[in-house]
Amino acid sequence: MKKENPSSKPLIDGKQHVHLLYIYVMHVTLHNSLSKDTFLLQFYGWIVRGLLSDVDRKAIYILINKNIERLQLMQDDLKWDGRYDLVIDQQAETQRFVSEAKKKLEFKQICDDKDISDYINNNPDFTVKGIILNDLRHLVNVDKALKRGHLLHDVYHGYPEHFYLFQVDCMDYMHSAAHFYNEGYDYYYQRKTIKNYSEIDINSIHWTEQKRIQPSDEVSFRNFREAHINLIFFVESFLNSVGYHAYLSGAGKNVDEENQLRGIESITRKGFKNYSNLKQRISNISRIVGGQALDCDQEPFSTYLQTSVELRNQYVHSSVDKPKIYQTLENWKEKCDKMIDTECMGLIRKFWQACYPTQPFPIIIANAFDGNSFKGRPGKFYAEQD
Repeated sequence: MKKENPSSKPLIDGKQHVHLLYIYVMHVTLHNSLSKDTFLLQFYGWIVRGLLSDVDRKAIYILINKNIERLQLMQDDLKWDGRYDLVIDQQAETQRFVSEAKKKLEFKQICDDKDISDYINNNPDFTVKGIILNDLRHLVNVDKALKRGHLLHDVYHGYPEHFYLFQVDCMDYMHSAAHFYNEGYDYYYQRKTIKNYSEIDINSIHWTEQKRIQPSDEVSFRNFREAHINLIFFVESFLNSVGYHAYLSGAGKNVDEENQLRGIESITRKGFKNYSNLKQRISNISRIVGGQALDCDQEPFSTYLQTSVELRNQYVHSSVDKPKIYQTLENWKEKCDKMIDTECMGLIRKFWQACYPTQPFPIIIANAFDGNSFKGRPGKFYAEQD
């Protein structure tokens, strides 16, 4: 009798093969689905974290970590415990949290879930750095933010506890200027006072603190000077923001224009970048975006570039061989008042109109600057468009 060769027998029959294939497909499908939903929970849970209860925030944190552990198990054949029931339960809980979080967000999703999953996978540090509006606009509908005057490189931070939604570079300088100005204002008009040495029990103050006591006029002087410098930073940052917004919008028709919108005047053959000065940036951006270059030899740009920017450069780029014009306390306050009352907004409004003549000036900046940020001025607010 002829013996049968064991190697010629199939290890599994057709039914077993189909069954194993079914399990494999189910395994992969459940893994990919849980992975996608976990990324969604990271995205929406981070955005609305300030609107969640402490209990829900903690539950989401725990669930995300449990999902990650289960996904890692599913990727390891040797460690996989076969608990598909836990996968299904955790996914259902994940989807419930995602659904609740979506209801709290003012921006509605406009992309596939996979697009958000891919974005989070490719940008794992989004919870620290935020999401640039240029990226966010492909995930959710941000038309409302754009109508308010946000630009494409503003960074979205979701709803943290204190509702700090967007990081706007130029407004950071504006708020710094307001802080310094308001401190100087209070000491200048004696709304805050510093006691004289004769009024202080000097023995009750540590010797290091004794050296830090400054008279009120000196406090006002330094605060008004810092306010003025930050107001100039505010203007320059706004001009740069408009240029970069136009770059992200695709306004540059060629590489040279794209570079100029980013503040790069030229690039040498060896790759060295020559950056545009402020006068060049004003001219370049207005020409590329608006079609006609602003004349920086005309007001309000001429005086601003010749006096305010030059004064700022003397203090920011200080050196012993660079002469400084002595400024009194009254000089610094007068310069701040002029910048706040007319120069800042007058200049950037004219620049904006040259770039975008049919679009209203960014209302978030107008309301922040002309509202009640600076003391001693009646607040002026503008109504938002529908």
